[in-house]
Amino acid sequence: MHHQFQNQYLHKVGMKKIMVMADFILVKVAMIHPMAVTNCNIDMESLISDQNRSIATLAITTLLKTGNESSVDCLMKKITNFMSAIADEFKIVVVEAIRSLCLKFPLKYRALMNFLRNILREEGGFEYKKAIVDSVVILIKDIPDAKERPKTSDPSKYIRYIYNRVHLENATVRASAVSTLAKFGAAVEPLKPRIFVLLHLCLFDNDHEVRSETSNTIFDPSTGEAENDGVEDEYQLEDLEVVTADYMQKVGVSNFCNAWENMNPDSERVDEYGLGPRESLAEAVNAVINLLGMQPCEGTEVVQSNSRSHTCLLSGVFNCNVRVLVRSSFGIDGQKEVAMKLVVRSDDESISDAIHEIEASG
Repeated sequence: MHHQFQNQYLHKVGMKKIMVMADFILVKVAMIHPMAVTNCNIDMESLISDQNRSIATLAITTLLKTGNESSVDCLMKKITNFMSAIADEFKIVVVEAIRSLCLKFPLKYRALMNFLRNILREEGGFEYKKAIVDSVVILIKDIPDAKERPKTSDPSKYIRYIYNRVHLENATVRASAVSTLAKFGAAVEPLKPRIFVLLHLCLFDNDHEVRSETSNTIFDPSTGEAENDGVEDEYQLEDLEVVTADYMQKVGVSNFCNAWENMNPDSERVDEYGLGPRESLAEAVNAVINLLGMQPCEGTEVVQSNSRSHTCLLSGVFNCNVRVLVRSSFGIDGQKEVAMKLVVRSDDESISDAIHEIEASG
């Protein structure tokens, strides 16, 4: 009894292997002489539902190679249910076979492109999705009627799908969607007002690449002028106070002493100021640094605790091209009154005077 069961099992396994090999041979023959195996199509259709996914995949691949134009729609319905049950490696084989079928019967491109579009939305790995996209690109390239674009009878139906990419995808895809929308607007005059509204919304995207792409579609870069269609608006701006120190850049020097000696001594301006009562000498030093907007050098912004005197060295560039150096000496008395001696050198004597004006007005 045991031997009989074992023999039946081995027979069953052997038959499966034979079926796989036979189907594999049929696929190979179908690739070279598809019409030679068309008589096997009826048997092949029954193998689509085989539990062995390898057999089912080979059967479908063979049918796609040997089928005629009238059987495409029926075959697509069977494959749709089949795709969700197989691994990516088998899906890729099916996608490549569908691509060949579409090139063989170009009049069926709508059904086959719809199938590729639908499976692109489903879950799958990178290689599988890449095979789908590659197939779509090849079909668009080789079948002129598949180039839908703005030249279709109803191009507006694509706008919603494209604009959804702006909301649902990463920055690179969003920028591509903006570019595609612009092409529709340029080619289809009735759609232009609607597309302009969508593009203006993209100007507020949080990614620079998307905003830049949108600007290039709305404005003509060669003239710098805006398109005729636009939206006027008014914005309330807060009051903005600009002081002389706002024109100062914090630029340090590696050796303050050498930089000071190399600066024209004729540009030197010296004056003394009373800074009033302060909690500490450090507070007074920080106040002057912030007022002048300059860069502390050699760590002199740090004041030792309980110190009664301190010298702070500052450097900067005024109005983008005038170098300025400051040597400020501080002292504090028992009443916490702070006095400061400010010595300024610069590339321009008038700027040395301006630094003292900043301190005097501060």
